[in-house]
Amino acid sequence: MLNGPPAKFDPASVEHCPDFDERMTLKNGRTRAVPYPQKGYNCNPEWSLAQGPAPKFDPASVEHCPDFDERMTLKNGRTRAIPYPKPGWNCNPEWSLAQEQGPAPAKFDPSSVEHCPDFDERFTLKNGRTRAIPYPQKGWNCNPEWSLAQGPAPAKFDPTSVEHCPDFDERFTLKNGRTRAIPYPQKGWNCNPEWSLAQGPTPAKFDPASVEHCPDFDERFTLKNGRTRAIPYPQKGWNCNPEWSLAQGPAPAKFDPASVEHCPDFDERMTLKNGRTRAVPYP
Repeated sequence: MLNGPPAKFDPASVEHCPDFDERMTLKNGRTRAVPYPQKGYNCNPEWSLAQGPAPKFDPASVEHCPDFDERMTLKNGRTRAIPYPKPGWNCNPEWSLAQEQGPAPAKFDPSSVEHCPDFDERFTLKNGRTRAIPYPQKGWNCNPEWSLAQGPAPAKFDPTSVEHCPDFDERFTLKNGRTRAIPYPQKGWNCNPEWSLAQGPTPAKFDPASVEHCPDFDERFTLKNGRTRAIPYPQKGWNCNPEWSLAQGPAPAKFDPASVEHCPDFDERMTLKNGRTRAVPYP
C-alpha cells in the first residue's frame, strides 16, 4: 500500500475502482480497493479521470449514445456510456453532431438534400434509418420547404406556363399526383390559382355574341364543354354572358309589339313558345 498520494495523481497509473456494491476489491479479487484521494489509494473512482481531458470534441470519433432508457452502455454492451460534454465523454448525444462532417456550407443548396418527411408518421430520411434534421438546424440533412426545392420565382408570372391549381380540398398535388401544388404568388409557385389569369386580359370591348350564355351557377358551374369554369362578364377573364338581354342585342329604336310574341305568365312558364328561350319582357 502507498504511504500517501503522489504529488500529482495519474489516473492511468491505477485501475478503475469497483462499484463498492457487489465488489469491494481490485480486479485480482484479493486487494481491497482504496479510491483516490483517500490515503493509500490504489484505484480511480471517476470515469472522467480515466478518460483524460478531451482537447476538442469530434462527434465522428465516437458512437451515438444509447437512449439511457433500456440501454446504458456503448454498443459493446460493457462500457458505460458517458454523453458529451460530461467529463470523460465517450459518446455523442446529438444526432445533429453525428451528421456533421464539418461546418454547414456557406450557402444552403436545397437540391443537395432530399425533402424532409412530414414529422408526423415518419421522422427519418428515405432510407428509413437516418434521422431527418430540417434546415437550418445544426447538422441539417433535408429541406423542409417545398418552395426552396423549386428555386426562385421568375421575374414575371406567366399563368400559361403552369397548370391550374387544385381545389386544396380533396387534392393538394399537381396533376401528376406527386408534386405538392404551390399557388402563385407564394415562393416556389408551380400552379395558377386564378381562372381569370389563365384566360388573359379582358378585351377592350365586351361582345356578348362572342361567348356563350353563362350557366345558372346552381347545378352547373362550367361552360357547355363541361370542363371550363364559367366566369361571367364583367369579372376578370370572363368567358360567358350572364345576361339574357345582352344576348338578344340592343332594343330597336321604337318598340313594335307586333315584332315579338306575347310574354308568358311567369308563373308556370318562363320561356317563349319554343320552350327553350327565356322570356324577357319589354322594356
